[in-house]
Formats: sequence, structure tokens, C-alpha cells
Amino acid sequence: MKKTKIHLTGESATQIRDNTFNNISGASNVSAAIVMGKNSDFIEGSYVDIGETGTEFRCNNFSQNTYAMSIVDGNMRKYQGEHNASSGEDYAGNEFDHYGTSTERDFYVDQNIASYLDIPLYEYYSHADDAHKILHFTGSKINNLGQTDDYINDDCTEDSGGGGIVIKGKSVGESIGDIETLDSEITLKSFELSELTDNGETYIMLSEVENASTTNSTEVATELSELDGFISDEVTLTYIQNSATGEFDKAGALLANSPLPSAAKNEIDNMEMNSTLKTIIKAGQNGKNSREIKEAEIAGLKQTRGLIVKEMVNRVMTNDSLQSERNELISFLQNDNTFTSKIHLLNLYKAKKNNAAIETRINNLRTQIHSFNVDRLTELENYLDLQELVLNIDNGLFSMENAVNQNMEFLQN
Repeated sequence: MKKTKIHLTGESATQIRDNTFNNISGASNVSAAIVMGKNSDFIEGSYVDIGETGTEFRCNNFSQNTYAMSIVDGNMRKYQGEHNASSGEDYAGNEFDHYGTSTERDFYVDQNIASYLDIPLYEYYSHADDAHKILHFTGSKINNLGQTDDYINDDCTEDSGGGGIVIKGKSVGESIGDIETLDSEITLKSFELSELTDNGETYIMLSEVENASTTNSTEVATELSELDGFISDEVTLTYIQNSATGEFDKAGALLANSPLPSAAKNEIDNMEMNSTLKTIIKAGQNGKNSREIKEAEIAGLKQTRGLIVKEMVNRVMTNDSLQSERNELISFLQNDNTFTSKIHLLNLYKAKKNNAAIETRINNLRTQIHSFNVDRLTELENYLDLQELVLNIDNGLFSMENAVNQNMEFLQN
């Protein structure tokens, strides 16, 4: 297979699966699979959207490549494989020969990525055997997890059930039924997470830890200790940075919530605290934070949902005989609240060259994107501008030559 470049797939749940990347050669820094631009739902500074859905590499074979997978000025799904996997079928399942001279040749992540795209830490779930494990990777950007089960062929079968793998061939109606079940589970788990995190009172608790002092140190610490790991990043970091509260109370509260959220672990060394207490706290950081485990469960469900939607779209777009299913799918996409579904709907109209529907969809999307942050807003505006330009060419309003000449700067960017 030739070198694959994954570029701007956006939030869509996408699997790069069952490919062989063999003997990709050329420049000294060549990579078999390169990821660039936004390829997940990551939003900088958000404590909810952490790259839960997006591009995921599953069950590929990489051999005789200088680099296997690389992320360069972009992102993809934070979880490669399923978090907290209980069996091998939930691991990433990619195979490597670990060929080359780079110490990051299996999975490389650039250190200099624009902040609005930069996922701080990826979680890659390796099998226990060397062939299906990343051995050479960017350690500061990747946690290599899993590693309890050797790979077996069944781990990469389509119907294994792991990693959000979707059984192909289901009708649109069956798939919509699966989505409704998933939506109920996502809603329930999201509600549970909201109620558990900071006891559902993040802003109140944030104020308490900001103003904690020696006079109310024990009271605040007791309240935090009862969270049992369901503590937000904001509250954890603010509490760590507050040097006015009692050291022993703080140490006890942090240990009660350990392992702490990933964002807080690196801040332990910077705390103003007795070195012995800090050592004790650091010793309790093995494993995964309770809140982050719940977040990852929701992330897996969202990824599966996205893959089902994408499979429905693929089924209809590649089979013209499914008119009733096409109508059912269009109705679903029109009523689905996810922005990704609206993009799928636009692509469905483009495939059928329904220019009137394309124009309507572009205009509708323009009214829906203004709640996004500046970087994502600019990205989506550029995407819609490009779709409108192509539409105008198709409608004969511009020739291809004139369109290119008049929009040279935009197209180059």
C-alpha cells in the first residue's frame, strides 16, 4: 500500500483498518501513515471534549517502514484501542516489525503542534506480544497501555465486538435502533458523570478550594476526600496550587482521590509541600483516575455511534437500489443533533449531485457554526467556502480556471 495521509477528517469516527503498509521509502523522515489537521473532536481547554471520537488505527500491518504512524501538526482519536480494555479484542491490534533507526519509529507524535490541535497524551492499547506492541514511540505524548493478552486472529475479526467495531450489512433501520440504544446509554452515563464529578457542584467546589486556608482546611479536605476520584481537573489543579491550606489535610484529600486526573499528576512536583508528603502522594498515582475511566467509557460509546452512522452513509452511497433506506437515512441525519451528521448529509447530497440541496445545507451549516471556538470556526468556514466554490463551478457560475485564479490564496491555504 502507498503512503497514507489522514487530513482533516474532522470529528467523524473513522477507522483505518486491515491495511498493509509495506516498504514505504523515500525521504529519511517518511512515514507509512501520516495524520495532519483536525481528525477528532478535541477542543483546546475543554474538560469534556477530549478527543473521544475521530480517526483510529486498528488491525493494520506495518513492515519495512522508516516510521509507521506519525502525527504531524494535527490530531486523531485520543484512544487507539479501547480504554480499560478487558480482553485482546479491545486492543489496537496493529502489527509492527519495529524496523528502522528512530527511537519513535512505531508511533511518532510531533512535539510542536498548534495548541488548538494538540492532544496532550494519547492512550495506545498494545497486545502483550512484541509484534503487536508499540516498542518505539514518543514517550512524552503516548501512554502504552494494555499489554496483558497476546494477539490472536480473532482479536481483529469484524464481529469481535471490541473497539467500536461495527457489523457491516445491517439495514439503516437496524442501525438506527442500535444508535437509539447507544444514545440512551450515553445519556445515562453522562448524567452519572455529571452528578458524580465534584458532587455536581464544580463552581461551588472551585470557589471553596480557591479560598481554602488554615481556618477551614480540614472541612474542605474532608469534602474533597468524599469525591473518591470523581474530581474535576479545575478543582484538582486549583487545590494543588493553593499553598494557604494545611499540608497534611491537602495530602490526605489528594490521596483519597488518587490516582489523580492526568492533568494534575505532573503538577505534584510543583506543589509547595513537604517533600516526604509529596513522595507519598506520588506513590499513589499508579492506575487510572475514576472520573477519567467513566469519561473513557462514554468515549467508546460515542466512537461506536459515529462508526455506525458512517457505515449507514457508506451503505447507502454505494448502493443505489436502497431508495427506502436512503430516505430513512436522510431523515435520521436531518434530525440528528451532532454536527458530524450534518456534514454526512452534505456529502450524501454531493454524491448524488443534488445542487439545490447542497446549497441549502451549506447555508444551514453556516448558521450553526458560530458557537464554536475561533480556530474551529475558521476551519469550518474555510470548509464551507470550498464547498460553495465547487458548487458554483458545478452550476456554471465560474469556470474552473477563473475560480482557481480568483481564489488562489484561499486554495493555497
